[in-house]
Amino acid sequence: MKTLIFVFTIFFLQSTFAAERTIKLELIGMHCSMCPVTIQAALDMSDGVESVKVTRKPDRAVIIYDDADTSPAKLVEIVEKAGYEAKILPNRSGEKK
Repeated sequence: MKTLIFVFTIFFLQSTFAAERTIKLELIGMHCSMCPVTIQAALDMSDGVESVKVTRKPDRAVIIYDDADTSPAKLVEIVEKAGYEAKILPNRSGEKK
C-alpha cells in the first residue's frame, strides 16, 4: 500500500509541475511546399507536442508543448532528424513562454 501511495504521489507531483510552453524555431533548409508539411508531421508525432504551426516566409515553427514530456533541445533534434536545421528564437518580453 505504501508503494502505491508513493507511486501515486510521484505521478501527481510530476503532473502538478508540468507546464505548457511555447517555443519558436527558425527553420533552415525548407525549399518547397512539402517541407513545412514534413516538419509539421514529424513534430506532431512527438510526445509532449500539443500543437504545431509551420510557416514559410518567415520559415518558422511555433510549437506548444508539455515540458514534462519534451524539451526545446528534443524539438530541435526532431527537426534535424527530418532533414532540416532549427534554431531556437528568443521569446520577446510580454509573450507567453
